Amino acid sequence: MENENRLFRWFAELYRAGYEGHVRFMCAFYGGEPAAKAEEIEELEHTYRNSPDTTERTP
Repeated sequence: MENENRLFRWFAELYRAGYEGHVRFMCAFYGGEPAAKAEEIEELEHTYRNSPDTTERTP
């Protein structure tokens, strides 16, 4: 019985690793934020850092 569990666990880990690799590839290939959205977020972060209301300053 223990050998059967070990074989099943090995197969489940192999399937999980393969599926995770597939999902990461698909997200990297098709996913991500569009460049315009990333630029907008970067601009908002820059505006926030330079705001006079910001208490913390990072060099």
